Amino acid sequence: MKALKIGRVKLYDSDPEVLSALANSGLSVVIAVKNEEIPTVASSILNADEWVKRSVLAHYPATRINAVTVGNEILTDYNNRDRWSKLVPAMQNIHSSLVRWNLNKRIKVTTTVAMDALNSSSAPSLARFRDDIAESVMKPLLRFMSNSKSFYFVNVYPYFAWASNANKVPVDYAIFGAAKAAVEDGGLKYTDMLSAQLDANLAAMEKLGYPHVKMAISETGWPASGGPGANVDLAATYNRRVVVRMLANPPLGTPRRPSTFVPTYLFALFDAYNKKHGTTRNWGLLYPNGSQVYPVDMTGKLTDSESLKSIRPFPARPTPIRSSISKPSPLTGSYPSPVPSYYSGPPTLVNPPAASPSTDNIPFSSPIPSAHPNPHPTSPVPPYSPSPISTSPPTFPPPIVNYPPPCMPYPPTTPITTPPFAPYPPSNPTVPYTPNPPSTTPYSPYPPSTPSTPSGHSLWCVAKPTVPNSVLEQAMNYACGAGADCKSIQPNGLCFSPDTMVAHASFAFNSYWQKNKGIGGTCDFGGTAMVITMDPSYEGCHFDVNN
Repeated sequence: MKALKIGRVKLYDSDPEVLSALANSGLSVVIAVKNEEIPTVASSILNADEWVKRSVLAHYPATRINAVTVGNEILTDYNNRDRWSKLVPAMQNIHSSLVRWNLNKRIKVTTTVAMDALNSSSAPSLARFRDDIAESVMKPLLRFMSNSKSFYFVNVYPYFAWASNANKVPVDYAIFGAAKAAVEDGGLKYTDMLSAQLDANLAAMEKLGYPHVKMAISETGWPASGGPGANVDLAATYNRRVVVRMLANPPLGTPRRPSTFVPTYLFALFDAYNKKHGTTRNWGLLYPNGSQVYPVDMTGKLTDSESLKSIRPFPARPTPIRSSISKPSPLTGSYPSPVPSYYSGPPTLVNPPAASPSTDNIPFSSPIPSAHPNPHPTSPVPPYSPSPISTSPPTFPPPIVNYPPPCMPYPPTTPITTPPFAPYPPSNPTVPYTPNPPSTTPYSPYPPSTPSTPSGHSLWCVAKPTVPNSVLEQAMNYACGAGADCKSIQPNGLCFSPDTMVAHASFAFNSYWQKNKGIGGTCDFGGTAMVITMDPSYEGCHFDVNN
């Protein structure tokens, strides 16, 4: 990826092996909550904390995580419609956990949506979200993105729209080659299909009352073989022209939102030889063994003729090597989890020009490749210059007033200040847990005073997800022995599930604190607990609150 001048990678899961491999690489990384994990994460803030602890805190900042996508095209999956209503709650829980660790400014939360979230329309301005998701899912989703200043991630493929109607739609319109507008819509002229597809999403967002939510292309690309118009020349031309367009300075934007930078990921980094024959396996810039399918210009400087000249002498697609198919390396697609049938690899992000003023506060302002259980989409980026690898343990970013975009090229190097009611810093593999200094009265119910309730907020006491289980168990046993209601966390109790130490300790801590805070009891438990403002109750398990 460094040789291709890629500075960022987008994954479709949070595989610890891959995240460890990306540590100290200088690459910015987007990770994902898998579709099947959404119900669990949505059910409880404690489950979200566990996910953040395992997938973010265990790797950040050595691995430069800048965003979390919750699910991938789940609104396309009609076989699991029950997950649709859980999407936004899951996003909110992940976001709330990141807020607790003061990481919400650096790590944004989003999801990816396919073009089939829109109803069919004859013009971009007429586009609307499907009736079955518009009010119930999309409106609260856009509200969340607007409030959290996140991006709307959309997977956009002009190839499929063109290939399904190739006898009527000129290929030049699909690959940014049209000499004049092919579509006119209320005074707006479209010379390329990608802009029309993006503006259809913008029009649908406007109809729900959210015209200013930022947009990013989470996947786009062109297959090199396996279908009509799927060849190396068109694939190289499309991807090169996407790079040129997205690196334009000043930014081009779209007719509906001109002069606006649109962060873009190219799909995919690798071909997916574990897929069936056809276009599904041939979107990669690289073969599974790491060799190029065709030369890739990620600078946006080559002309069409120069690009094609460098492509045609390339050798024919090799016969796949069995070992590279059955056991690819972590960065070429060895993932234990199921992969969507259409997926062929991680996407890469197109970076905006460094001098462009319009990239302020853009979380994905540099190229980002993505790593998925199969080949991934990739995006163009300015020349990559990694910082020297330090022999000292990684350090946490510093407190700042104007936070950089989540995809900042090089994170700060001083410690993060802890957010209100979360006095425990994020964990890191190189930073061991250090408990509070021991006192003469362990877990005293009368330590220093607890923060007062903010105006209009209730407070709950929960376990810090970074504390080792053995330490939490001691603190939980104290709480249970001192009057906490611990029957509910016994087997068959309403709060026994999830059967984790963090969940059980959180219930015990909260029960003890709610009963005793009026007489001086605090949410401390030897430094293993913290106060939160979001109700951790879930399903049949209720956490008491006494304001």
